[in-house]
Amino acid sequence: ATRPPHPWPSAAVLWSRVLSERLKPQLVASSVAGRFMDTHQPFICGVVEGFYGRPWTMEQRKVLFKWMQRWGLNVYMYGPKDDLKHRLMWREAYSVEESAQLSALVSAARDRRVEFVYAISPGQDIAFSSSCDLTLLKQKLRQRSSPADKPKSRVTRQKP
Repeated sequence: ATRPPHPWPSAAVLWSRVLSERLKPQLVASSVAGRFMDTHQPFICGVVEGFYGRPWTMEQRKVLFKWMQRWGLNVYMYGPKDDLKHRLMWREAYSVEESAQLSALVSAARDRRVEFVYAISPGQDIAFSSSCDLTLLKQKLRQRSSPADKPKSRVTRQKP
């Protein structure tokens, strides 16, 4: 049997699942009571890989996508703090090999009907008034939103 990549996600994921099940009657009651609720939007529920420490391996993430599909979770956010190019060295582009690995990860998530969200955390040293930093940030985001990734990926900025 394959072990979980990390003990925390399973507990957090199951708890979010329990909460979503408990909130469902309240949300339906709210819409019946006339409050605005868009029933056409899917409920976003998933896993954030945003912890400090050794990031999960690509294989562990693929196992996670399999579990997520089984549990009915639909979003995975990539943002491990110890991926240097996600946080401390955010100005540096991913190498061709690293970019290919991330693209393969996006495809693996898509195959399991999980939306891959790439998070970047430049907040430690970005100069928001710097046009150079803004240009570098846009280049990094463009690199991660390659045509192969576009159908099911989106990019977000995560606060440190």
